[in-house]
Amino acid sequence: VNGIGERTGIVDLSTFVTATHVLDNENLKYDLKMLKSISAFVEKITGIYIYPLMPIMGDNAFTHKSGVHTDGVLKNPSTYEPFSPEMVGRERKIIVDKFAGRRAVMSKLEQYGIKATDEDLLRIIQEIKKVGDERKIVHDTDILDIAEKVLGFKAVTIPSGVDAVLFLRLEAHIYTTSVSRKIKNMKGVQKLYEMSGDEDIAIYASLKNVAELNNLIEDIRSIPGVLATSTRVVLKKYGEDNGNSC
Repeated sequence: VNGIGERTGIVDLSTFVTATHVLDNENLKYDLKMLKSISAFVEKITGIYIYPLMPIMGDNAFTHKSGVHTDGVLKNPSTYEPFSPEMVGRERKIIVDKFAGRRAVMSKLEQYGIKATDEDLLRIIQEIKKVGDERKIVHDTDILDIAEKVLGFKAVTIPSGVDAVLFLRLEAHIYTTSVSRKIKNMKGVQKLYEMSGDEDIAIYASLKNVAELNNLIEDIRSIPGVLATSTRVVLKKYGEDNGNSC
């Protein structure tokens, strides 16, 4: 499982079983949807992190980004996927960034029930590319903000300076430290604790505004194994050299 074996490892179970299943589907009866939970369980008990670029179970295995790529997979998944991610308990993930094309952006807008004309869609894409040039990641909140401006929605005033405590609950089979590693260097994360009780991880974050907090929450929720998040905004801080403490 996960390629773990003596010295440099052995053939990964998920890769081998999936390939065998696809090549000889009629004679082999496996429930491939169990591979995800098996892989996550082994990661948890061994502490050996699943490499993001690993076939089948890696975070990037079913992630699509560039314009031509996303257009092809949305029109015909078999263009870039020899089998559906659902077959192995995974989900397809479309990333919108400065290289995104019309199809990817349209798909993202449709997720939020937003309709745009061809002209407006082009303007939205142009604004997305500007955000992508400034920073690599374009969040859903960025896309929605751009759509609001282009389509004439009423702008929302975003307060500045937000501190928050986030609590995360993970799926039972998930290795907590593997999730912590992905979060600890995210923008705004000041402190991170692995804990006992109903929640598995607590995070103290300090960000410039609510939009950045939303982006952080969105990034955390996209991590495989994160079952639920709960956010508490800090109103006052005590025990620090802070003029607003009391």
